[in-house]
Amino acid sequence: MAELSCLPTPSLVVDLNKVTQNCERMLQKCQELGVKLRPHTKTHKTLQAGEISTGNRKHGLVVSTIAEAKYFINGGFTDIIFAQPPSLNKVEVCTALVESISKFHMLIDNVQHLQMLEDTKLANGKQWSVFLDLDCGYGRTGAKWDSIKTFDLARLIHQSESVDLAGLYVHEGNSYNQTSTGDVTKLSDMTATRLLEFSDKLEKEGIDCPVKSMGSTPSCSLPAEIMSRITEFHPGNYVFYDLQQYYIGSCTLDDIACTVIARVIGHYPDRGHMVMDCGWTALDNQSQMSKCVTGHGCIVGEPNLRIDSMTQELGKISAINGKLDYEKYPIGTILRIYPWHACATASLHEVYHILSDGAIVDQWRPVKWWSA
Repeated sequence: MAELSCLPTPSLVVDLNKVTQNCERMLQKCQELGVKLRPHTKTHKTLQAGEISTGNRKHGLVVSTIAEAKYFINGGFTDIIFAQPPSLNKVEVCTALVESISKFHMLIDNVQHLQMLEDTKLANGKQWSVFLDLDCGYGRTGAKWDSIKTFDLARLIHQSESVDLAGLYVHEGNSYNQTSTGDVTKLSDMTATRLLEFSDKLEKEGIDCPVKSMGSTPSCSLPAEIMSRITEFHPGNYVFYDLQQYYIGSCTLDDIACTVIARVIGHYPDRGHMVMDCGWTALDNQSQMSKCVTGHGCIVGEPNLRIDSMTQELGKISAINGKLDYEKYPIGTILRIYPWHACATASLHEVYHILSDGAIVDQWRPVKWWSA
């Protein structure tokens, strides 16, 4: 076992105990609501966290890239949603994935997607399994929940001989824009109501809709009462959490499981700052500076320090109040930083150093890039 001081900087450190606690808490929340949990892998992208988040079942995931899909299938996971509307080249790649496990689901939101699947035949008469991507207010992908065209698309899927409607899928990315826990719950209530209204309309027309899947980390951490009527949640960020989730109210600071470590490498008293060996190639620069008083992240245990700016490999740190005490931070001092956005920060690292009870006990290597 190694100490933090033995690690090169910058490095990403993941607290195993916090990951486990975050995952167990979400599993318990879903159990209490009577909702299935289908964790999204986009934040951590590792087999280890995949196992922990599914309660060691290795069943029921959402992935966002072909590389993730192949990685988790090869790792023994089943029942996977590829949560990205496909282009034809991805349909062709997914043919082998669909045929390799019992359940692999595509996400579609228009007639062209449906036609691509119908034109691409699977072996042994197997059907494509799809989730219809609904836009219930986020406005990114998805067919509009209140459009007759969306209902017509669902009817076409239902009538298809080669495509099966597994369910409806809604991503609540707009929950990230909310400024209070009450706003998150109100948005989730509206989203769930729209999803259920569309589902009820389908079922009245004889179109079976077995799964109603929705969520995001804010909405699933702070679920509205109506969400107990949903079939499954699919959050992802909660495995690590981050400062953005803290400011929304989804978690506490102590719930954040990932930190970037850096070392102080320069003092500049005449300019009022010091410099660390960490820039935006190791720590995301998406922080909302007007909201996050500590700048591009939060240095653990140092509420008076602010990361003012970052370049590619360096970050400038100053005092929020008063003058910077340089004697407190000699060159070589290790700083641990909570990131604003864990998904973006984790994607910058090829290895996660796993911390447990104060010692580095393992390394996790996430799947990288988009295709494999």
